[in-house]
Amino acid sequence: MNTTRAQRRQLERNNAKLPERQATEAGDSRMTPTERRALHSPAVIEAWEWIDIYCPHYATQGRDWQTTDNMSAASRVMAKRHLETLREAGLIEIESAPPRGNFVKSPL
Repeated sequence: MNTTRAQRRQLERNNAKLPERQATEAGDSRMTPTERRALHSPAVIEAWEWIDIYCPHYATQGRDWQTTDNMSAASRVMAKRHLETLREAGLIEIESAPPRGNFVKSPL
């Protein structure tokens, strides 16, 4: 099908108005995990992954809490560095007072 330049521009404008396209551009939950990760710096991604893997999880209804409690001294230092990175990025939802070090991180 041959289309003129004006017809192509009109099609592009119509596609841009589709709810799926607007939702993805707005950053809502229909974005893929890869698209959501691309919104953050590599340091934030590394911090989020490290915390997710090495800080113990304990689930409560509706929340995935993590803690720095019962970690070795070296791991706790690394965890604090990564938590600071996540705090600066606004990815820590809830944090309890020290010394327990309990927190809930936001999804990427």
